[in-house]
Amino acid sequence: MFNKPFSFKGRIRCLEYNLSILIVIIVASLGGFIWGSRHDITAIPGALLVMAAVWFELAQKAKRFHDLGLPTWYLINFFAYSKLTGESGQVGENKYGPDPKPAKTDQ
Repeated sequence: MFNKPFSFKGRIRCLEYNLSILIVIIVASLGGFIWGSRHDITAIPGALLVMAAVWFELAQKAKRFHDLGLPTWYLINFFAYSKLTGESGQVGENKYGPDPKPAKTDQ
């Protein structure tokens, strides 16, 4: 889980995407709190935390779209965001990489 989290390549499952939303909320809130403090010296680290959270969020959304078989440019289609948490990804390998969900083996 969270293999190359800042990369836009590959696929992730719905669980990893939902956990990444939680991480983004926490990190962006912390960064915003630091950024908004009254000390000028803390503005830069706070802004960097917020920018890292935004980049992480975009990368995770792109990988989730890839798991659904959709291209990265769907990031600009806000109506497609409803698909990110509700639908299962494509079974098996697609053009974006191998299936992130391990195949069940019968025993």
